[in-house]
Amino acid sequence: MTRPAVPVAWASMTLVTLIHRCALSSRVKKLKMISLSLENISAKLKISTANRNNKWIHFWAILNSLLFIIFAVASGVTVYINGTRAFLFNFALENKGWKASAAFFYSLTLIIYFMLPLNAFAVYYTITCHRMRCVLNTFRNGLESINHCDIDQALRMYKDIQNLIAEMDGGMSFLMFTSTIFNAIPMYFGITKLLRPRDFAMDSETLSVWSLFIASYGTFIAMAASGSLVCETNVLTMDLLKGIVNNRSDLTPSLNDVPFHDTKVESLTVWNIVTVNRSFIFSILGTIFTYCILLDGMRKDM
Repeated sequence: MTRPAVPVAWASMTLVTLIHRCALSSRVKKLKMISLSLENISAKLKISTANRNNKWIHFWAILNSLLFIIFAVASGVTVYINGTRAFLFNFALENKGWKASAAFFYSLTLIIYFMLPLNAFAVYYTITCHRMRCVLNTFRNGLESINHCDIDQALRMYKDIQNLIAEMDGGMSFLMFTSTIFNAIPMYFGITKLLRPRDFAMDSETLSVWSLFIASYGTFIAMAASGSLVCETNVLTMDLLKGIVNNRSDLTPSLNDVPFHDTKVESLTVWNIVTVNRSFIFSILGTIFTYCILLDGMRKDM
């Protein structure tokens, strides 16, 4: 039985991860500046470290890293059992020691050059979005007891927060796009395993498929959920601030009030194509699942 689509899927995953790695390397300084700007705003709002951090993020990051390691190790075992022809340009190593060394190097390559950049960015994106949500929540809570004379200062602070969200989107939107594209491949592997079990008949192949699937979609859901919470919290903050400004404008109009009413609510996007919100999570999962089913139905195995 031939498996024509599986090597193509592996090649696609390799290409996407390499693009993601290159994009991440070129944006390291920008991402560092985003973290510093977020730190400065957090200091101005006097947000403590205990309030910024969330234990579930640390637990998820550790679990996700373990799943990626399991995927890499299981893939190395598969290479050792099946031989090295698949990734050494049809060259077979017969010596067990050389085969074990090649399998180890293959696993190490998957961890360092492929899984590590994806996982590192996923953790960074989730933590950054969580901290931005804390900033927005703290700012919104402060608006409830704001004095009449402090509204102009609040508008200036909110403008800085909006600019930072736009800066975050500029630095992370393309990387979110490559991460989303990457998730289509584990979905295809999972569907193939369910519909065509003989394509991944070995126990090590089954372990690698499901560990990659759980890790990649755990990553996607964590990133998308944290990004959507930034959008939702920003909308609530904008509505509350507009209500305060409207009340102030009825009494003493200010020059800052007029441009504020036309301010767009900044949100995180996927390469400026679609906003990261709750509907995005379900729509992208449904779209990927549908196309994977269609692609599997087009296969003509001999």
